[in-house]
Amino acid sequence: MTLPRDYRGQTCALARSMEIVGERWTLLILRDAFYGVRRFGEFAAHLGVPRAVLADRLGTLTEAGVLERRPETGTGRREVYGLTPKGVALWPAVRALTAWGEEFHPADGGPRRVLLHAGDEAPLDPDGRCTKCGTAVPVADVVVAPGPGLAPAAPDDDPVTAALTRPHRLLRPLLRPPLRTPLPTPLPSASPWAPHERSTTMKILVVGAGATGGYFGALLARAGRDVTFLVRPARAAALRERGLRVVGRDEEWVLAPRLVTADALDTPYDLVLLSVKSTALEQSIEDMAPAVGPDTAVVPLLNGLAHLDALNARLGTSAVLGGVAKVVTTLDETGDIRRLAPLAHLTLGEQDGTRSARVAAFRAALEDAGIASPEPEHVVTAMWHKWVFITTLGAVTSLMRGTVGEVYDVPGGPALAPALLDEASAVAAAAGHPVPESERAATLAVVAAPGSPMVPSLYRDLAAGRPTEVEHLFGDLTTRARALDVATPLLDLATLHLRVHQQRVTAGTVVGGGA
Repeated sequence: MTLPRDYRGQTCALARSMEIVGERWTLLILRDAFYGVRRFGEFAAHLGVPRAVLADRLGTLTEAGVLERRPETGTGRREVYGLTPKGVALWPAVRALTAWGEEFHPADGGPRRVLLHAGDEAPLDPDGRCTKCGTAVPVADVVVAPGPGLAPAAPDDDPVTAALTRPHRLLRPLLRPPLRTPLPTPLPSASPWAPHERSTTMKILVVGAGATGGYFGALLARAGRDVTFLVRPARAAALRERGLRVVGRDEEWVLAPRLVTADALDTPYDLVLLSVKSTALEQSIEDMAPAVGPDTAVVPLLNGLAHLDALNARLGTSAVLGGVAKVVTTLDETGDIRRLAPLAHLTLGEQDGTRSARVAAFRAALEDAGIASPEPEHVVTAMWHKWVFITTLGAVTSLMRGTVGEVYDVPGGPALAPALLDEASAVAAAAGHPVPESERAATLAVVAAPGSPMVPSLYRDLAAGRPTEVEHLFGDLTTRARALDVATPLLDLATLHLRVHQQRVTAGTVVGGGA
């Protein structure tokens, strides 16, 4: 007897939901869609479902608006499946059913896969909260990783199974599209990753190829975007010889990047990602000026807010977007970009908070490259909140000359970070950008963590005897605090401490590093 698709006589919401997602295979198809499976053949190979059944289930989900079919980026030849916002809203149900199965019907050897918070790599609890920081983790910040019960990789594994032997952020494409043209000749020691066929619809210039801009630019280039890096001659020579390499976290890949120096820059771009230290801001603005045309958008990735004033004055407010980068990378001694954590977020938006087609297009390009790009309520507020976080972290470590854990683990240490966070948050609130309690808690989970090895780049510069961004990050914040009549004695002390170091750097009297 063939059962009907609908639940006749049942009019409750659960029955209506089950008519869409309650059939055999449907929830597993949705699970794989959250994993990042996109193509019909990949669903079929991973699930082992008859192709006629798969076509029927995908059709039902698409007709219901849970999935959508869209052209595959980089090929233009076929359509792939992706979750709609309506489909993404099913994540709590998929997660809860998975947790229920693990608790009441566990597999031998433990779970095959586990869910982690991308921000701190801690597991999620059955309610979807991070077991380390306690926040409810949105699906875009969830990583699926191999669990203790996952069988070793086998030569005959399907591509999806093979890909899931490595940690992967949900919603991002799991497998890259096939190429229509041969790959460029790789560098001698290149890893399997190389740029896909380049798109000509958006020209992107990345100013700087350091730990932040280099990483985001490399991801965009690897996804097939038309990316050029504006670099100094010495950096250009090193990149031409060695390639742009991303290493760490059990991966290594290299690109042969498209490079340009300031003297050869003579054409406008659609998007400019400005990723330099504040000490190089003024010169970088002049260097990149030929790349800014009437339709160019510039997204600065610096911390703080003073750079917006400089960019607006030079380029005009209509050319400048707000931007917030969250990534944990550093340049190692060879000039390679070393990933220290899986976090890779780039938030951007119009300075006045309005929605625009250009921002939507840029966010889509970022997401397609595997860079999370959440839409903020107001990007300037997001910049303030990042500023609060980075100055709190910088003050804790630079004042005490130690890691977060070293500060926390001594008598009196646990009180320092909350006190600094209170001061920085008070400035933000007085400026009209209060920090939500959930974000304060997430910040404290990072800056007041026992045993944590965390230090910001500011502290690394301080310890190495290099210049710091003291005026851009701390001087500007404490100046605004005075104008807003907010007392910041601890931040004032951190600013004074860093200014003394900066004076020594300028005078050439730093000996044996700054720490």
